[in-house]
Order: sequence, then C-alpha cells, then structure tokens
Amino acid sequence: AFTSPETSNSIVSYVRLLTSAELRTNQDEYAAFVVHPETQESMSIIAFCNYFVEGMGKEADHVQMQALSKAMGVNLSVAYLDGSINNDANGDAPVDFVKFDNGGGDSANGIDDVVLLYRPGHYDILEHRAHEHRSSAASALVTPAAME
Repeated sequence: AFTSPETSNSIVSYVRLLTSAELRTNQDEYAAFVVHPETQESMSIIAFCNYFVEGMGKEADHVQMQALSKAMGVNLSVAYLDGSINNDANGDAPVDFVKFDNGGGDSANGIDDVVLLYRPGHYDILEHRAHEHRSSAASALVTPAAME
C-alpha cells in the first residue's frame, strides 16, 4: 500500500506539513539554524518552509529532522549511507548514526527510536526486531557492495 505513488506522496506531503507547522509554531527555537541550503545565508522561517520544507522533491536537512522529531514526539536515529564514510581495515563500512531527540528523553513517550536509513535523496524506515541489537542489525545492512 505504501509503494503506490499516491499513498507515498500523500504521506510525504503530510510529514512535510507537520514539520512546517512545528517550525512555524516555534520560530524562536529554530530561527538561528535556518539557512538557505545552497548559499548558507539566513532565511525567514516562512520562506524556508515555503521553499525547502513544504516543497516536494527537496532534501530534509538537520533542522527539518529535528522539527519532525519534536512534532511527532519521537526520537529519530538516522543512519547516513551517503558515501562519506570510508571502509575500515576489514573492508566494512561503519554506520554513522545521528540522533534527533524530541526532548522527551531516551525512550520518548515509551516509544523506541524510529530508525531511518538515509541514502542521498531518500529515507527508508528500518524495522527494529526485539531479538537483534540495533548496531549489529544496522552493520549487517552495510556491506562494501551497499556503499557503491
């Protein structure tokens, strides 16, 4: 059901509007971090939301992920597979996780972190299985072939 373009685009649009609402509602909290992604010049929250949050096909950067985490009331852990990490001596690629805390602590609202996998231009939700440890489950996903 999530693979149909209509459903997928509707969910993405909803998440973008939710993120925009958080940024607009709490402007003082985010204003210092809102910059144009190409020029790095400061922008107003309104302009930033109009062009880079609500617009489809735009990358979600750090400020958008933090706002989404707070808006949804969950912590996010994002594994970045953007090719910027070098393989170690064994040929394995370490996974670089960035945590976005919604301010509710380690287990916000009793909900485990939502773990996302970032590949340039795309986020996937990773399923956490109770019998697997996150770091070993994530490292099993990352092989040298996956980094090519």
